[in-house]
Amino acid sequence: MTQQILIAVLVLGVIGAFFAVVLYFVAQKFKVVEDPLIDEVAEVLPGANCGGCGKAGCRAFAEACVAQGNLEGLRCAPGGDPVAQKIAVLLGCSVEQGEPQVAVVRCNPANCGEKRRSNYDGLRSCAFANTVYTGESGCPFGCLGCGDCVAACQFDAIHMGPDGVPVVDENKCTACGACAKACPRRIIELRNKGKKDRRVYVSCVNKEKGAQAMKTCANACIGCGKCAKVCPMEAITIADNLSYIDFNKCIACRKCVVECPTHAITDVNFPAPAKKPEAPKPAEAPAAPVPQESTLRPGKVDAREKHPVSLLLNDGNVRIPESAITGEKSEEEREFSIAQIIIGDLWNDELTFSDPRCQAIYEYFDREIAAEVDPTIFIAFPDEAVKDFAIGLMVETWKISDSWWDKKKISVPTIEDNLRQDLRETLLSFKEKCIDDRIEENARRFREVSDDAELQRLLKEKYQLVVLRRQLGAALHRVIN
Repeated sequence: MTQQILIAVLVLGVIGAFFAVVLYFVAQKFKVVEDPLIDEVAEVLPGANCGGCGKAGCRAFAEACVAQGNLEGLRCAPGGDPVAQKIAVLLGCSVEQGEPQVAVVRCNPANCGEKRRSNYDGLRSCAFANTVYTGESGCPFGCLGCGDCVAACQFDAIHMGPDGVPVVDENKCTACGACAKACPRRIIELRNKGKKDRRVYVSCVNKEKGAQAMKTCANACIGCGKCAKVCPMEAITIADNLSYIDFNKCIACRKCVVECPTHAITDVNFPAPAKKPEAPKPAEAPAAPVPQESTLRPGKVDAREKHPVSLLLNDGNVRIPESAITGEKSEEEREFSIAQIIIGDLWNDELTFSDPRCQAIYEYFDREIAAEVDPTIFIAFPDEAVKDFAIGLMVETWKISDSWWDKKKISVPTIEDNLRQDLRETLLSFKEKCIDDRIEENARRFREVSDDAELQRLLKEKYQLVVLRRQLGAALHRVIN
């Protein structure tokens, strides 16, 4: 009996050893070598598996990053720039900082007075309802209100509002795009958050003609084109009876918000809505402005601040082609006024003037950027200090007549060339001055602060400012020479 047991154990042991050897060689033959860097990249990712990057999940995104070797065309929306910077360090590449985005619901029945024309009692799914149903409001393009977007969001950033339309919590939204993909009517769109989280967009996607669209929604876009006419940056296009605002071009001046006759354009996070000024009565002559005692104390103005304002007053209405600014020619050659270029550039960098008189003139041009500003308005400006300062900048200096150049046969640069050179030098000099002011402010705060963490932050800020100051100085040197 004992001998039989030993033989059975021996046979089983030999069979087990044989198959172990077979499995070992099979595993070695068909093994897949995986880059350990994939695990490191996957650990950095938030692990939401939302699919906002276009991949099946975070693991698939990590594999794509390692296989490509850089982050070109790849972005983790929930992680944003901090995660992108960490991945770039692991991959040994550089990454450009992206503009933060947020989901925007382009349908707002709360403000347009929509009334329910029917009640939907079917499957609570927007995807299903869209195939069989127009909508409770009667708008074939409006929100169906079944909440597919809410179910798709993994970050609890979107909820159904009391009016049956989803509301996005921009503090929780990661711009993964899951809600936009879930919406069968493409009402939800990812847009840039904008400066100070301020943005302007058309809260309507109805492509019906104006009269028909107004029957279902009092605040529908009717494609009249008034907003496009007043936009100074040509950021608004009209297609299929619907206006669309390009957030890459929009500077949030809100002139379109004031002009829209149906209030279809929404402005978010602005302090107070702009009001359209009433047209003066033809019978009444405008009252002459009463001179006021200036609250702005005159003082010595830095030439780098004075020059941009001088360009606004003397050449603000001059238009130059876009190619003269960028150096690249496009199929659709656009023209911009000097005022639009200066105001747009300073607005994007959030720069202001230290001298209150320069700031007052700049703000006046900013308010009237959609139209040509007549600089002679400053001759009767209510504030005496601003008036005298503007007049001094508008006084023409002597110049050689054009006939003299013809007689002497001297080749000189064109007016456009001189103006373009002057514009570039002016903007770079003013930015250089603003950086100098911030470096001085940083040094002052450094002397006053005693907290170690704040001192480290100020040192880091000083380093960044010095690097930026050197870059601006080098750019200005190239322009001048």
